[in-house]
Amino acid sequence: SYIILCWLSLGMLYLVLRWTPRHKVNFYGIKTSLGKAEWVVVESEFGELSIINVNRKWYNRPLSTLLPSDTADNESVHYHHHHHHESRENPNIPILISFEYRYFTLIYSPLEDIYRTNSNWADPDWLDLYSVQRGLSTSVQEDRMLAFGKNSINLKQKTTSQILFDEALHPFYVFQVFSIILWLLDDYYYYAGCIFLISLISIINTLIETKQTSKRLAELSQFHCEVRVYKDGFWTQVSSSELVPGDIYEVSDPSLSVFPCDSILLSGDCIVNESMLTGESVPVSKFPANEDIIGCLLEDFKRTQISNKLAKSFLFNGTKIIRVRVPKGQPVALAMAVRTGFSTTKGSLVRSMVFPKPSGFKFYEDSFKYIGFMTLVAIFGFSISCVNFIRLGLDHRTMILRALDIITIVVPPALPATLTIGTSFALSRLKERGIFCITPTRVNVGGKIDVMCFDKTGTLTEDGLDVLGVHISQPRGQSGYAFGDLLQNVHNVFNKFSLNDCSSPLDFRARNFLISLITCHSLRLVDGELLGDPLDFKMFQFTRWAYEEDFQDQKFHSLNEERYDDGTLPENLGITPAVVHPCGNDSESCFT
Repeated sequence: SYIILCWLSLGMLYLVLRWTPRHKVNFYGIKTSLGKAEWVVVESEFGELSIINVNRKWYNRPLSTLLPSDTADNESVHYHHHHHHESRENPNIPILISFEYRYFTLIYSPLEDIYRTNSNWADPDWLDLYSVQRGLSTSVQEDRMLAFGKNSINLKQKTTSQILFDEALHPFYVFQVFSIILWLLDDYYYYAGCIFLISLISIINTLIETKQTSKRLAELSQFHCEVRVYKDGFWTQVSSSELVPGDIYEVSDPSLSVFPCDSILLSGDCIVNESMLTGESVPVSKFPANEDIIGCLLEDFKRTQISNKLAKSFLFNGTKIIRVRVPKGQPVALAMAVRTGFSTTKGSLVRSMVFPKPSGFKFYEDSFKYIGFMTLVAIFGFSISCVNFIRLGLDHRTMILRALDIITIVVPPALPATLTIGTSFALSRLKERGIFCITPTRVNVGGKIDVMCFDKTGTLTEDGLDVLGVHISQPRGQSGYAFGDLLQNVHNVFNKFSLNDCSSPLDFRARNFLISLITCHSLRLVDGELLGDPLDFKMFQFTRWAYEEDFQDQKFHSLNEERYDDGTLPENLGITPAVVHPCGNDSESCFT
């Protein structure tokens, strides 16, 4: 009946319901239970409605292999065995009912009668690290591929016909088509031709900009590489898109430069660049996880957040690998995939770019208010004109054309096309200066900016930092302290022959300050070059000391035992010391 009414109304019903999806749902939707629904209506937090078809496919596996369980079996977790067996709380799912909303897969849960996402799914079996390192079997890998999909962030790009269809059916352009037909009937051929040409240029420009923007985003987000995965007791080279949660892969592979998914480090240690997440190109050290960290992972996934404790072993998708060290006695360093595709941190970033928060720009609000008010004026004028034309006895054709002319004159049909062309000229001028905009509508917002604030000095000046000198606090008066003179040479901070050569409280204070300069940092030595926070780097460079790692062949002694006696000091097992010492070629150094 809906299709028949659309044909009988010459498409007007289709247009009206397309512009008002709430009325469309009420018009031909029949309320039913979620498990039987053929399509669902999803409303975003900003009130945007989407009508999405529901997919069904054969699954026939327990619910726990698909969705996270809120009530985990404590006994099974304690003994590190959770066999995903069918039970009353974990029923078998013969048919997988799901739909995709903004690259999120929402799956129907018969226990709660709601749709839930499995982006925070975690397997309690991961607590048994020994079993985890054996990898997945082919059958389990295929099951999880069915449940979680491919590990890829591929943005769907609209075809040219889809973009043209969406643009042409916009209310503004529909009104323009109505106005052009009206002017042609009234023999306004030149004016109608000009408006048609402007509208055509506007639609083509919007089409090109939309295609280019979607293509740039797709190229930015897409990533594939080859990964060595331990499966069925053998190492196999597979595409990164084939990874599923629970897969064990090698992170020490020299060909791997970027982490292909969200993972947890199981063995070895590595240094990564997380500038994709923080914006700061600062190396971050990652350490292998233990059972406590895995337990923290299970809890954090329930809360859908990553704690600082877990972050020390968590490898985020898209972060660059600077260095990976293989643990002693093992051939490779291992990591386990825990989240794939759009469920990863990178996937969330891409999704936030594709679906940004709607901007309530006052210019657009005022524009719509103006058009709405002028429409009311046009309707009022249309009514009065009809009455006058009837009194004058004009023929029906002339009366209708003249009355409708009032609407096209009061409400300017070329307004949206003019705004679009203006925006396109602004974009072209910005592009000439190397400034790109992924949302053309924000250009109008940019034109209203009076003050621009940056979050750090380096954005406006330079990336590097330099240390001018240091001030050491010194006692002044009975109980006060004040900063001393500016010391631009580090040798004037503590000019003794040894760090133990302290004869006064001021010497102890200066000694402790020097020790803090040479030790309180997160620098790492990679390929003979110091990497770390720029401020840490400049601070250590100011001390003129040397920094070295990989002292496995050296002997370092504590008060009683050797530093690398694993039996006596087990806390040092697997730790590679970083050593700082006075630089030998520094002629001004007093240390002996």
